[in-house]
Amino acid sequence: IAPAARTSQRIRILPCPLPRAPVRRRAEPKNINKIGNICESKTVTRGKVKAPGRRHPGQALERMMAQDPAPDSTIRCLCTAFEGNNWPAVNAAIEKIETDGIWRSSIMAIIQIGKPQPEIWTGFHTLWTEMGHRIREQVLDDDLLRDALRILLPVYVGPGLKLYRGENADRWRTQAYGFAWTEEIDTARMFARGLNAGYGQGGVLLSADAPTEAIIAGPSKHSIYLGEHEYVVDWRQLRDITPLERFLRWSHFVGQFGSQV
Repeated sequence: IAPAARTSQRIRILPCPLPRAPVRRRAEPKNINKIGNICESKTVTRGKVKAPGRRHPGQALERMMAQDPAPDSTIRCLCTAFEGNNWPAVNAAIEKIETDGIWRSSIMAIIQIGKPQPEIWTGFHTLWTEMGHRIREQVLDDDLLRDALRILLPVYVGPGLKLYRGENADRWRTQAYGFAWTEEIDTARMFARGLNAGYGQGGVLLSADAPTEAIIAGPSKHSIYLGEHEYVVDWRQLRDITPLERFLRWSHFVGQFGSQV
């Protein structure tokens, strides 16, 4: 199809000299370096045979766009990269998603594609460790995000655990807990008296019993490297969430980090 000719007054669509047949593109090699070219193309194909039971990314995009319109080229690129098990392309699309602020629309499309391949799990697991808080701020829907995390992260296989979290006291009072919990009480205390004590009513150290079904994913390699040992949990399924220590808001009390409950 001939491209639209731009003028200073309006966009004029030129006549199409060819039949409206789908254009097939040669599948890109896995080690492609020009990932940006994939994202810029609106005509997408896959290098592999479509997996059984998986929806085509175009169908997911159409359903998503009807609910939450957003720039479709970036999201189409993301869906195609997921379907093709191409983490470098996924990562390139995510950079554009961050820039455009369209995480909610992207998550809605990803959920309808289904479970990706292990390479995507591993890559997104590291990504979540680094920027999960920013994704949550954009999505603004913990139910939607929880469903997405169960698709995007490797499935946890193991026993129930005693976990801890350093939380902001305001979120604790409204029961709007975060997804990141840890087995390391000192790590949770660090967040309770540090990052999460910098606003509102200060910080609080929490403990909870997490049954197996509440744990979405275990710690990523990156989280272990950082010493955080972060478990991603569905906090609505946690039991006996208990405050252990309270920490004063450090922006008000310089040098005095907290006190026990």
